Amino acid sequence: MEEQESTRMYFKIGDVADLLGETQSTLRFWEKEFGEFPGFISGKNLHGTRRYSQQNIENLKMIVFLLREKKMTIEGAKQYLRVNRRTKSNEDQLIDYLKDVRSYVENQISALDIYISNKKRERILNGNNNKNS
Repeated sequence: MEEQESTRMYFKIGDVADLLGETQSTLRFWEKEFGEFPGFISGKNLHGTRRYSQQNIENLKMIVFLLREKKMTIEGAKQYLRVNRRTKSNEDQLIDYLKDVRSYVENQISALDIYISNKKRERILNGNNNKNS
């Protein structure tokens, strides 16, 4: 499955269970438990078959890490994800703000460059006019 992993858009629950070393029933249980978090629930096709995107799989890997490696409870993992999501949101807001500041500063620099160029041009023209007088 690894060589196909990067080219496939969606994976069946059995493939994801094998990839993560979990049972299909565990994945279904986690979908119920972590349903409040966008991207943690698989989509279903018209036939009702679960389809996991690459993002779903990355999110499930995070759950595996929190529950299995860090030995968190489900409630502890949920709390971690809530805090992490808010932090990410705040980071995104900060990045957007800094991009706006950068754009403003770049515009100011451009305006100053134009102003300086115009002043230089005026000096050159005034210098030539003074010599001709």
